[in-house]
Amino acid sequence: PGRTEFYHVVGSSGRDLATLRDGARGEFDAIGGISYHRIVLGFVEESGGRRWLSDREISEGTVRAIASRDALHIVGSIGAEHRQ
Repeated sequence: PGRTEFYHVVGSSGRDLATLRDGARGEFDAIGGISYHRIVLGFVEESGGRRWLSDREISEGTVRAIASRDALHIVGSIGAEHRQ
């Protein structure tokens, strides 16, 4: 049988990049047979301020993350790290 793909969607509020990157990965590695992917929801910078992602931005970003199969995918911005 193939590996199970697990996509964990989390918010970025109050967390550093190392925590967002590593998170629960170790727990899943211990199980075996699971490919763990983390999708981090950030914010959007506009007009000199910040706002949370819209429902559409979240859903489109999540679909892109699943299609990419990257171990870590950031939707929006979480500070110094910017991805969309």
